[in-house]
Amino acid sequence: MPRSTVHFIDALNSVLKRNGIIQGATGDITTLTATAGSSNTAHAREISTAIDVLNEGIHHVYDLGLFPMETSTATIVGVSGTREYSKPSDYVRMAGTRPATRVFRGATNNFTLSEYPGGYEQMLVDQLTATDYTGTPRYFAENTTSGDWRFDTENDDTQTATSTWRLLYEKSLRYTTTSSTTSTATGAADNFPFSDEVVDAMVPVWAEFHQQAMKKEVDPGKFKNAVARAVRKLRQDQPMERYGKRRAR
Repeated sequence: MPRSTVHFIDALNSVLKRNGIIQGATGDITTLTATAGSSNTAHAREISTAIDVLNEGIHHVYDLGLFPMETSTATIVGVSGTREYSKPSDYVRMAGTRPATRVFRGATNNFTLSEYPGGYEQMLVDQLTATDYTGTPRYFAENTTSGDWRFDTENDDTQTATSTWRLLYEKSLRYTTTSSTTSTATGAADNFPFSDEVVDAMVPVWAEFHQQAMKKEVDPGKFKNAVARAVRKLRQDQPMERYGKRRAR
């Protein structure tokens, strides 16, 4: 899906105007930060709340599973005697709709690494003396204590000390007050990760949620959906690929 031409701050201004916080082009805010003497100071709470609401809306859209999240590629270079490697700071979960596509790809060989059958716990049971397992890995798992990736073997100097592996993963996306080139700290001038039509459709939704938040109104349905979404993120569940029954052809 193409990225929107609409900047985050443009949608933020649209929401604030719909809710009567600002008026006209001269009332537009120009930054996401309310500093002393700036025109944003008088509306600091409204702006801060709107930023949160817009981010929540983006995550709601992604959580429907109708189109994939933005992705990035991680590269791991094998280190002799090492079998665990840290994840990128913006990592959410592995990309791919099927286990067969959620793999590490060898950049210096023709191998792929699949998830270890039974996961990290089973790997510990199968490998009582972990240092006995060296050479080219075949599987990976997520270390549930550290959150790192763990291969089923350690690199050794003779086989895989210089091996390189690549992984496609879904990355975190949150618009904040700090402009940055990383996806976890994007700024006012950044574009939305979906089309202009989606942004247009979301503006009234954001405005309604913003009003509820400012009035401290409780929406039980929204609360339940938010909890369910948090649980899915915690479990790193993949979104549904389709809704309803598949028709025979």
